[in-house]
Amino acid sequence: MRSRREAVAKLGGASPKQAGSPSSRSLTKRPLSSSRSSLSTASSSSSISDSTSIASPPPGRAETRSLSTAAEGEVRHVVAVKEGAAPLGLRICGGRGHGVFIDSLAEGSVAAACGLKVGDQLLEFADRDFSAITHHAAGHAMLGLKGDINITVQYNPTGYDSLPKGRDTQDSFYIRAHTSRPSEAKKSIQDISTSPGDIFLVTETAPRSHDDSWRAHPVAMATGVAKDKSGFILSRRRALEFLRNVSVVYEPVTLLKREEPRPVVMLGPPQAVFTLRTQLLKEFDKIFSACPVYDVIGQSSMADREDVLLLTNIHDSSRQTYVYKTSVDQAAEKGLHCLLDVSPGDVPTMIAKGQHPIVVLLLKNKSVVIAKEEYGLSWLHTGNVTLQNVARRDCQAVLRIVQEQQKNVVWAPHDVPLTSTNS
Repeated sequence: MRSRREAVAKLGGASPKQAGSPSSRSLTKRPLSSSRSSLSTASSSSSISDSTSIASPPPGRAETRSLSTAAEGEVRHVVAVKEGAAPLGLRICGGRGHGVFIDSLAEGSVAAACGLKVGDQLLEFADRDFSAITHHAAGHAMLGLKGDINITVQYNPTGYDSLPKGRDTQDSFYIRAHTSRPSEAKKSIQDISTSPGDIFLVTETAPRSHDDSWRAHPVAMATGVAKDKSGFILSRRRALEFLRNVSVVYEPVTLLKREEPRPVVMLGPPQAVFTLRTQLLKEFDKIFSACPVYDVIGQSSMADREDVLLLTNIHDSSRQTYVYKTSVDQAAEKGLHCLLDVSPGDVPTMIAKGQHPIVVLLLKNKSVVIAKEEYGLSWLHTGNVTLQNVARRDCQAVLRIVQEQQKNVVWAPHDVPLTSTNS
């Protein structure tokens, strides 16, 4: 199959005019984005204009999709001078997960006149960061602009060519649902229900057939495999309108495959945790290890240090302790799971610092639902053991969960959250 570059003729003629481009501006090169979705599900490319279609060519003007002869990786700052209701005259493709690219330009348009090229990746537009913006938000960010529009681009034909073929490529990013979809928001058989902890691969944030929805593929949490069949979930904006008392409905996440042993956290009755921890370290010393724990003394600034994990002692909540992350990493390098005594509130902190513990709930006269609510963990726990008060049997149950969970992929929080400006 021919690439986009082979499918179009190269531009010739005079070099493009860069209206208002500063002659001495120093720009740092940014890494090229060439990521692509594991699925080739088509999503629609934005036609960008200022009223109904922000990138349709003006009447009587041809549309060009020829790639530039500029140096790959070149970062440029241009200023588009836009007056009145004249459209910008460009079409974008891509979105969050791919990068936003210029897919075509209208001859003689404002966008073409300022020196933009097909294959340019938009890094900033109108002083707005486009590095992790969704297709839908990028299109809306270009509407209604007038005057001087500052634009920073990087010529990235490799990333552009690597997009799934077709002019309708949008996004490719994973999210974790934090809420359930309200029943009143389900209007179509294609609408997908969501529950806290569900993982989805979002491929369209501006589907033509469903306003205020995102096209998404359910993803198996353990394997990271997305289903071929997609459906529609509420857009972030629409979900927040239905759930007015909720601040986070979707969390962007990254799929990680961790080969090294992950740390293990057991939550439950303190005496049961202590007994099992002691037994596991004694009976399975080739699998588990303990990390040195230190007391926090005085008004320490340990919480701000990236090299430590600040923990709350499960036996004495007034006692703060910490372990060095290097101790956890060194245990993993030896092929050992580090057993940590932590409180439920420490688990999100561990994840934020790059540690992704296997969390085991020890249940005694308590249901999983009640335990999850009590600990405030929701989807953060990864297994349950119903205590039988037989130490070796309970240890074997914990061991089975740890060995099974170690095979699974890890869903880590993405560095850039979803906000009102980028989604």
